[in-house]
Amino acid sequence: MKEKRGDLIAYLQADAVVIIQGIGVNWDETMEFVQNGIIKSKIQFNLTRGIIKSNKFEATLNTKGTSLDDDSSMNFHMAISMEMKGKLK
Repeated sequence: MKEKRGDLIAYLQADAVVIIQGIGVNWDETMEFVQNGIIKSKIQFNLTRGIIKSNKFEATLNTKGTSLDDDSSMNFHMAISMEMKGKLK
């Protein structure tokens, strides 16, 4: 924790394992899929005001799907990066 402009700021790092299973529709094709990966986050939380100052995260997800129409399979990978900043007015 650090004090910045009179506010107390907590600096947090978190890793989360994600597993998603389901059935989805992609244009005109219905697929059963399993998606898994890791999300890594860095969060700055303003303890004084009770708000998230910033949240940065990166995720790498791997997906394996099987078409329910013709049993064909598909594999793909996604890399996601996002940064959010909050401001109290």
